[in-house]
Amino acid sequence: MVKMLMACVSGISSQQFANHLNEAAKKRGLEVSCEACSIDHVASKVNSFDVLLLGPIANNTIKDLETTINNTAAIVELSLDDFNILNIDAILDKGLAAAQ
Repeated sequence: MVKMLMACVSGISSQQFANHLNEAAKKRGLEVSCEACSIDHVASKVNSFDVLLLGPIANNTIKDLETTINNTAAIVELSLDDFNILNIDAILDKGLAAAQ
């Protein structure tokens, strides 16, 4: 089971993405669990995920997040293009690749 955490500044859009990612993984027969939170809550979830999917607006916090998760998970910075057009399959593939 690959555990992903989708994080954005407020956590609102990340919840929508997490729902879509879980649906896409299920359709593809993949064992993936994706949760969501705001950037402020990532620290409370350290060690509970394999991959941190980071919304593009939150990318300016990458250095702080690298320190916070301390190599316990891979970080995938989502592109503005994938984020804006809800390119769920591409995002899921990037998360799975990072978990390898």
